[in-house]
Amino acid sequence: MGKILQVAFTGILLCISSTASGADPADDWARGFMAKTQAPGVALAVIRDGKVMKARTYGYANLEWQQPVTRDTLFWLDSLTKLFTAVSILQLAEQGKLSLDDAIAKYLTDAPAAWRGVTIRQLLAHTSGIKDDYWQSYRGSMLVDYNENDIQAYAFSQPMVSKPGEQYAYNNEGYYLLGVVIAKVTGEPYTKWMTEHVLKRAGMKTARMFNAWEVVPHMVSSYALKDGHVVHNRDDIMSDRGEAIAGWGLYASLDDLIAFDAALKSGKLLSQSSLDAMWSNVRLNNGYPAQSGLGFDHVLYERGQRYAYKDGQAGVRYTVFPDDGASLILLTNLKEAPWNPFYSAPRVANLVIPQIRPLHALVPQSDPDPARTARLRQAMNDIANGSSPSPLLTPQMNAILTPDYRAQMKQLLGSMSGFQFLACENASPHDPYGVVQYCYYRTKIPPGPLDLGFGLAPDGKLAAGNGQPE
Repeated sequence: MGKILQVAFTGILLCISSTASGADPADDWARGFMAKTQAPGVALAVIRDGKVMKARTYGYANLEWQQPVTRDTLFWLDSLTKLFTAVSILQLAEQGKLSLDDAIAKYLTDAPAAWRGVTIRQLLAHTSGIKDDYWQSYRGSMLVDYNENDIQAYAFSQPMVSKPGEQYAYNNEGYYLLGVVIAKVTGEPYTKWMTEHVLKRAGMKTARMFNAWEVVPHMVSSYALKDGHVVHNRDDIMSDRGEAIAGWGLYASLDDLIAFDAALKSGKLLSQSSLDAMWSNVRLNNGYPAQSGLGFDHVLYERGQRYAYKDGQAGVRYTVFPDDGASLILLTNLKEAPWNPFYSAPRVANLVIPQIRPLHALVPQSDPDPARTARLRQAMNDIANGSSPSPLLTPQMNAILTPDYRAQMKQLLGSMSGFQFLACENASPHDPYGVVQYCYYRTKIPPGPLDLGFGLAPDGKLAAGNGQPE
């Protein structure tokens, strides 16, 4: 690491330690997180039942000038912007200006014939089947300008990757197109509508939509890791994209997101029925739940507790625990990829709200039902080896096993060391997979422990599964 950055990180440690008086477990976690990941700056908030339980900032917004992060420092939300676009779409649905089940071709009238079955709901949930590779059109040169018309034309020219509603596949282009829909329905530019009807209504006083020509005060510099060194994040592209920013173009502070959370939970932005749809799993064509809600691209169930989150590669994540009335905001200026394996929202929320119980708190013990453990190990082998349909899986789970899913399971099995039983607990009453019980196990893979959750149907067959790094 170069001399300048060595000095900068020494400054970070001094900055953290200078505010450490009266430290609590969340502060300890934040300091450890920064030391482990080399994140220059962090802003953290934990909220429950409308009360801000924890809100604090750490480290630097800019390494060159060593400007500290404050509660009004603006972070690039990147793909977390999609959640705000989803809020706008749901507002228009509540106003009767569109329906979530409208075909996208109703608004994009020159869409190709293959898109006729694509709905607004599927775009929101990343289940549209539209190809998502517009990045390839400028791969190798980030210094390009383009707008929403360019993305739309490129998307129309590409083949579908799956039938609409058939599978989940994260999709940026779908959200750019939702920005176009918002403009067509309202008669106003996406950025203007979003500013007036979401940001201002939520009381987000310093949040703003990206404009390549504006000088933005109090904005963080975005960083990444390269060969173990902190460098500028090259994905933070300061080029002119016109209105093509519905998937990535919002900047906001910690206080802005605290205000957004309050407005969302209080009904200031959306009705309760819309909120319930946002953080509930959508259904695929075969009836099996996708991993996504509307706007939230992950809706998970850990130890009987539901949580939904949306993140951005620039290093931000917003998590809601809807059944616990809680939310967690994490903002960093380090690209998410290096720190994602070290972050668990339930684990951090538990430091402030003990009622949220993370998996890592479970201790390995003897399995009271060794035969069940053997069945689960065999089910994993069946998934990895292409045994389809496996008699150990529910028909619905057999139906969603893609080659990619099987390849991931094969890779997991190849790197696993150990398989320790932790506990079995009742499923959440909101669980959409037909699961009545989750059983948890701990294994080890590089770089460390991995907790696995297996959702069991009433007949004992595997109906769902997930993994959480420690």
